[in-house]
Amino acid sequence: MERRPTFSVIHTSARPEKWQAVYDEWMAKADHPENVEYSLCIDKRWGFDAQMARDAQELGIVVSENTGRMCYVDGVNIAAAASSGRILVPNADDLFPPEHWDTLILDALYVRGLLPLDVEAIVICSSGAAAERDLELMTAFAITRARYERYGYIVDPDFEGMWSDNHFAWQARRDEKAGLVKIIERLDIQMRS
Repeated sequence: MERRPTFSVIHTSARPEKWQAVYDEWMAKADHPENVEYSLCIDKRWGFDAQMARDAQELGIVVSENTGRMCYVDGVNIAAAASSGRILVPNADDLFPPEHWDTLILDALYVRGLLPLDVEAIVICSSGAAAERDLELMTAFAITRARYERYGYIVDPDFEGMWSDNHFAWQARRDEKAGLVKIIERLDIQMRS
């Protein structure tokens, strides 16, 4: 049986000059980078070229390409589809993790008794916005693969970017009321932009 990584950081990048610094920080701040898969979606229309893709692959990054709509939603969903981790952590060019981010997210799941990870769960983290806003929009979060597999996407492809976070949060709260997903509010896990 193939061993799956614990985490997949899901990064869609619109800034070819920034992806590696973002990758470096996520890996440096993980307690166990050996358990982290990095899944990067690039788009040549943003200025990515074949050499950048090769450079990323040489680092062990899973590289996919967006040839659909030039938007966050398609990019994050393409990167998620290429990933294999048990917990997916969506990311962008401007979201950076705290120290020990992987341990903090795992601890949030363990405290709720949700491992092994065959259950649907979302860990809401802080994006640096007001707490009410983070709880309303859920822009910084991690989801279990089981949650991802329910819909086959992280954010609904009916959106391009705007309102996709509102819909994600609405769908999560609706499913929580139906007993389909556990939502864990951990605003002490502070991401920064």
